[in-house]
Amino acid sequence: MESLSEREQRLILNALDAGAQKTAQYLSKLSQESWKCTASSIYHNFETPLFSTFPDSEKPYWSAYLPLQDGVPLGVHLIMPPDSVASLGRAWNKIYSPIDAHTTFPPQDVVREISNIVAHGFCGELGELFSTILILSVPEVLEGSRRRLVEEGFKKIAGANVLVVSNIVMSQSDFTIRCELYFYAESEMIKLFLRGN
Repeated sequence: MESLSEREQRLILNALDAGAQKTAQYLSKLSQESWKCTASSIYHNFETPLFSTFPDSEKPYWSAYLPLQDGVPLGVHLIMPPDSVASLGRAWNKIYSPIDAHTTFPPQDVVREISNIVAHGFCGELGELFSTILILSVPEVLEGSRRRLVEEGFKKIAGANVLVVSNIVMSQSDFTIRCELYFYAESEMIKLFLRGN
């Protein structure tokens, strides 16, 4: 498959970085409080042995994988450390406590909810770039070592040769949440979308 040109890479990176603003808007609307969200995105060539120097850790991370519907070769994969999931759980409890004071959210529900918000925020910006609507499937939530989760994520899109990693920081007045967003797809599909724009 033909790799993306530097211009095409830059378009994707810019769209993903701009998706941080959509994510902040979604979080602010949900909580009725101000949120900030920043992203730093890097394009990787699949020929680079990314995992040869990838740090391994036994610390359990949470992961949510969201493929595009209808078998389109594009997937979004969110990886979160447990402390960020715990912080989000407390924020979610605060948001929903006026409705039900006994509401508590298990970690997998927190990951499922935030992955929907983040992935749709970032893919919303990509959809505007592609002049189409990107509809993601229900998140598949898993827990495990960070390296294993990332390695398994890449196997889910057959023929994928586009990889962008975004380090995302979401913050409110009293806490900060960090996560990684992995975006992977086939270059031919990206080129086709950009060509139609």
